[in-house]
Amino acid sequence: MAAGESFDLDTIERFGDPWHGLLRGGVIELPNSTTRAPLGTLPNDGSSHTIMIPGAAAVTTSGDDTIAGMTWLNYAMMTGNNHCLYGLPLGNLSWIYIDSDDLPWGAELSGSGSSLTITLTRFGVLDNAGSAAATHAETISFTWPSDAGILYNIDDVDSSGRTIALVFYVLRDDGSREVRQVWTAALSGPAASLSVSMVDRTPSPLVDSSSGTAPGCSDLDMRTTWVRPLDASGVVGPFEKDSLNYLIGYTGGPGDWCEAPPAHNHSFIRIVHVVGATLHGDVFRLAKITCYLEVLAVATVDTGRLFESGTETTDIGGRTVWFAPFHRVTTVTGYYRITVDGRDADASVASSFEDWLHSGPVAGYGSARNVISPVTIAGITEATPYVGYASPFTFGAKYVRGLRMANRAYMTCAMPGPVIPFRIAGPVSDTAATDETFATSHPASGQLVIKNSLVCWV
Repeated sequence: MAAGESFDLDTIERFGDPWHGLLRGGVIELPNSTTRAPLGTLPNDGSSHTIMIPGAAAVTTSGDDTIAGMTWLNYAMMTGNNHCLYGLPLGNLSWIYIDSDDLPWGAELSGSGSSLTITLTRFGVLDNAGSAAATHAETISFTWPSDAGILYNIDDVDSSGRTIALVFYVLRDDGSREVRQVWTAALSGPAASLSVSMVDRTPSPLVDSSSGTAPGCSDLDMRTTWVRPLDASGVVGPFEKDSLNYLIGYTGGPGDWCEAPPAHNHSFIRIVHVVGATLHGDVFRLAKITCYLEVLAVATVDTGRLFESGTETTDIGGRTVWFAPFHRVTTVTGYYRITVDGRDADASVASSFEDWLHSGPVAGYGSARNVISPVTIAGITEATPYVGYASPFTFGAKYVRGLRMANRAYMTCAMPGPVIPFRIAGPVSDTAATDETFATSHPASGQLVIKNSLVCWV
């Protein structure tokens, strides 16, 4: 035994934690089909990270150890958003940094106002030599977001702890995150001369939205208005309106107007929100949810009843306007797409409704939306039809959101209240969900597992 050693390091063949598998139901499911109780504090979600010294040699597990359920790895695993390591929760703002000398250090992020500090403390030393207590800190200029209610989280850490993904967000009323900024912090060098570089990864614009005529639509008919000239020359139309509410192509004099829906209106709306960030395979990528809907409305107008008595009303300016009796069928299709590590996972959307005016099952002004088909997302149908066309991006009285479940597992769901999951995705696979609101993605293979209680690769 050398001086300063607590025990004889020369007699140890292997040192570490060989108990790896899926934590499910409160136990670790081992490769030999047995289970083992975990030690210490449990991870608080399914987040799972590798901690690896670059270039570490591969290791093998002996036959006897395999029979016993052991698996020796050339990396450690840090689990949960509370960053548990060997049963000890480091906390979300702490992780393990492998410096350029390939030495492990406990790293902790702190700061406020206009500065950010990374503090390193020597980690994994088995003897009581002086280096065991070594601490180094690096402070850099960084402007912290000042939004009201701003929170932040280390969403992911790469395998050497040299890059972290830092996400700033506020909580919506429904409990989901509204991401405001995304940064990476890159650590380099030996601990004694640590260098920290912050890179703003926030997309511009933060929320990407667009709308307009649906792609490929060639039979749009937006004519909505008939005119009865005051000179009694006869009803003409229909005409489309421009952005100033003038009738396109009408050349006659003053007259009465009769309104109806467009005969064929096919439009889309698309919104992309950032919901987090990942470092799977040590590659930074934003996690996003894309909400895309196409609305096709086809209206049949009873042109034999234009300007019919009893179909008129008075507009804000005191002008009398008639409304033509019509029957309209509106169908909604689209998808809610969660993107994790550049991989898309779609939950399809479908719904429809019929409405009538001055005709149909319920005659009279204001009797629109008489027949509503409930919104269906990924095969799940809303219990109580809300408005029939996703409103947009709703499911009953709930909003469709992209939710971070773990460092590399995200869900498309409806909330607030009890979360209704639609689809859960990781870096290499995705799956439909029914009541599962927990997920974990293996940090090396990416294998995704979902459940309605805590699961985590450990």
